[in-house]
Amino acid sequence: MPARGERFQVSILADDDDALYIRTQLLNLEIMLGNFAIHGFDLSGNSTAFDLAAHAHQYDHASKGMRHYLEHRDGDHYFGFGEQNGTLDKVGKRMRMLNLDSLRYGRQRVVTRSAYPMEEADAV
Repeated sequence: MPARGERFQVSILADDDDALYIRTQLLNLEIMLGNFAIHGFDLSGNSTAFDLAAHAHQYDHASKGMRHYLEHRDGDHYFGFGEQNGTLDKVGKRMRMLNLDSLRYGRQRVVTRSAYPMEEADAV
């Protein structure tokens, strides 16, 4: 993994009418262009994450909220949501994510630095 402040190398392996194939130092991504479902693989070709193919992303017109669905496979576990109580492994739990800024941050404070800067590299 790149050290803090280093950039990820991103290579576009191929693209066709159906999908875009991307490689980084750690994983390969297949992005389905029809529904923007993303399939992730490690460099050995093992599956790491699959968006639900039928409806990976849904927009709720009533709440104006976006929903994202992953395919759950036996043996999958979910950690690291940032809460400070409850069980560590969230497998089998329904999670609702709501991102809000602290009251002390207003519109005038704009953060432009990405936590994971990326740059495009030549295709492999």
